[in-house]
Amino acid sequence: FFSSRRRHTRYISVTGVQTCALPISRHGSATGFLIDSGGWILTNRHVALPWVGADDLRFLRGNGLDVEPRFIVLRAYFPPGDQSYDLTVHTTSDDVDLALLRTDPGTNVNAPVLPLAGRETHAAPGEQIVFLGYPTGVHNLLFRIPEEERTEILRITGEEPVPLARELARRGLIQPLVIGGTVSDTTATEIIHTAGTTGGGSGGPLIGINRNVLGIHYAAVRSPIRGDPFRTQRGVRVGFAWEILPASVARTSRD
Repeated sequence: FFSSRRRHTRYISVTGVQTCALPISRHGSATGFLIDSGGWILTNRHVALPWVGADDLRFLRGNGLDVEPRFIVLRAYFPPGDQSYDLTVHTTSDDVDLALLRTDPGTNVNAPVLPLAGRETHAAPGEQIVFLGYPTGVHNLLFRIPEEERTEILRITGEEPVPLARELARRGLIQPLVIGGTVSDTTATEIIHTAGTTGGGSGGPLIGINRNVLGIHYAAVRSPIRGDPFRTQRGVRVGFAWEILPASVARTSRD
């Protein structure tokens, strides 16, 4: 589970000197999973670079403002919450919606490592999968606990996602949802599946019957027909993950 706060910093020029004005902040949460106990985590590129293509950033720049986005906080919480680490973005894919994050070098994360299926693995339509993740982020976690405790947590933290995540972690309440589904179809880059999820589930692993990761969920795509509620769940095929792994990590991530 990732909790993040990011900033769009607006600069104004006064007598030729750059002065920083108040930042515009955004909060977010998403899913990632450990592929090496040294703290290497796979997720989506849009999680690692959430400002790319953002409407508010385009608006500010389109109005002549010099805006530079960055993370204020990017932190991973491992179930049940007793382990938490700041993260940095190591690399992102140029081809698909994937990114590799890591904790500080030298970290040893005591959490389950999920093995990746082989580079050439092809998920078959009809194959059973399991999605692990945090759709709707801290709010889903919050509303899975008794009302009395939920009220107490909100009294302590308010509704800001980052303080909420910290308090839920302190209480050992970080747990992913486990959602079953099937592979509906595949493309050259994608697994189309039925394991329903929503915002916050981005970056969650799609695990096959052999307990290896077949794909990384990245989006729910709506029907292009106006008013049609149909949508498909999409994941990036695992072969693309191998392309962004350092050699040392690839050696320990084999299925």
